[in-house]
Amino acid sequence: MNQEQLNIESIQEELRNIPLDELFTLEEWNITFARFTEFIGHQNEKIRELAVERIVKDICSENLQKYRQNNFVPESSAQRIAPILSAIAYQENQTPGLVEEFCYYAQRLIRYEDYLELILQWLNNLAENKQCESLSVETILTCQIRFFFMVIFGKKLN
Repeated sequence: MNQEQLNIESIQEELRNIPLDELFTLEEWNITFARFTEFIGHQNEKIRELAVERIVKDICSENLQKYRQNNFVPESSAQRIAPILSAIAYQENQTPGLVEEFCYYAQRLIRYEDYLELILQWLNNLAENKQCESLSVETILTCQIRFFFMVIFGKKLN
């Protein structure tokens, strides 16, 4: 096994080994999200995918922690998601398909209407500003429709 393969495996192990069932302070959550966001731009596709998947899982875990720890207040959805979405949009130009991959995993956020609305707004901005040259109109529209219906469906559940 070569050094590059060892590095990839150690990064994957690091990303997988951050526990989602432990109680974290807000600062620990910030560090965790920053670490995952850092790997969105990794050259290895599996690491990028794992980082995106873990970001979405961590959003859920952070929000569920308020039910497990009475005095815990998670980061506001707007503050939490803004740097993540910025990193994804930036990286989309270097790694086409990242926005679509994020949207696939972000479907798990259906119970968090505020996140869905922020992602939908972000997609609308991407379509209007054309800041990601690699994104086709069809791809953005597909993601917009997915999140629009999730917002509508989520409102019906509440």
